[in-house]
Amino acid sequence: MKEKWKTILLTVLVAASLVQSYMLAYGTPKFETLTPTEYVLTELAGTKAELKDLVYPSQIILHFGNNKHTVLGPHRNFYRMIFDDFLQLRRFDNLTKVSNASGDLDWSQIRRDNTGIELRFRDGMPFDVLKNLLQVNSNDPDAGNDFINRIWLFDSGDTKETKAYFFSDNSMNVYEAKADVRPAEIREKVALGEYLPNYTTVSGVYYLPDGNLDTVSYEIPYTEFSPDQWKHNLFVDPSIAKPLPNRDGTQIYTDGKRGLQISSVQHGLVYSDPIAVPANGKNDPKGNLMAAVQFVNQHGGWNGSYLLSSFAPKEEGSDAQTLEFQQYMSNFPIDNLPVVNPDKEIFGTMKLTLQNGIVSNYERSLINLETDGIVKTTSSLIGGEPLTNMLLRYEQRSDIVNVFPAYQAIIGKKTVRLIPRWALELKDGTYDFLN
Repeated sequence: MKEKWKTILLTVLVAASLVQSYMLAYGTPKFETLTPTEYVLTELAGTKAELKDLVYPSQIILHFGNNKHTVLGPHRNFYRMIFDDFLQLRRFDNLTKVSNASGDLDWSQIRRDNTGIELRFRDGMPFDVLKNLLQVNSNDPDAGNDFINRIWLFDSGDTKETKAYFFSDNSMNVYEAKADVRPAEIREKVALGEYLPNYTTVSGVYYLPDGNLDTVSYEIPYTEFSPDQWKHNLFVDPSIAKPLPNRDGTQIYTDGKRGLQISSVQHGLVYSDPIAVPANGKNDPKGNLMAAVQFVNQHGGWNGSYLLSSFAPKEEGSDAQTLEFQQYMSNFPIDNLPVVNPDKEIFGTMKLTLQNGIVSNYERSLINLETDGIVKTTSSLIGGEPLTNMLLRYEQRSDIVNVFPAYQAIIGKKTVRLIPRWALELKDGTYDFLN
């Protein structure tokens, strides 16, 4: 009986095996439809930049003599002809400290009577950074400790050589260098601005146009990079970056170490990585600058033209250094003016905090301006006596260190309006608009 059951069981197993083999060979498999996960376009289409693209004079002042002057802003043709195609190709040798700013030379008289070229930087630049822009050779040990905010070349009447003067931002030190420039070349370059608007100055602190300046207002469409794009770009492992409760239009993500705040109100983000900052070590301003440029190149890019506008703090042994970059509208078919936001709006600025070359804080706009669909309207900025009278009525006029045309950005739901205004830079580094 047992043998009979064994035979039956074996027969069933063989039959089942044959059926299974047939199904595997000739059966049509049934595939389950899987719901695809949402695809996130992580590429942020920002341009990369080098140091020379971000550090350059904020103004070139041409002195004609007879107390006549004009002011050139970055990215304009004459500015490039003087700085890019002329001064950057020349040598400045034997740089040596000569005196303090109230030394042997009468700068008021030189400003009034001599033909010259004056370069002005928005903030003081270390010599190590200037050496990336100009061919400066120095054996002066003190030069490495100073930050330079002005460089001045003028026709002194000496037909043999031209000297260039480098002014420290604290107005304490002046350095002299032998410039590979002939006086005739200075006169030739200054003549480029002969038919540009004439400017005057009282003390040389800032310059004002004698008449109105023609300007244009713009309305520019924009798109915004999404929070998911930034989360994938800034976190090493975005899958573990968890959202926190939304507060006042701000989305917050954290992976337990780093934080990312995205504000729909300010159209900007703040990324922080406090653990990355080493506890000690000497800050290297140039090293921090190079690290900041590289960080932005890798995390979003520049999306426009920028100028290094703040290099603070400069004190040796500071725990951190904050660098600010100001946007210029030079890569659009519009005026080459900076965007200024007195109310600390994020649009128009890029801000990074570093220590020993490591970024601990990164602040920037989410807005990406479009190049199509731009609407423009002609306008003008007042100059001459009306502008002077407005400045006389300004309550903090003793704190003004610069007056310049700039754009005020008004951000709408789909467009950014750029309105030309007279911007004021104050001693504490803040900005205001002249009303």
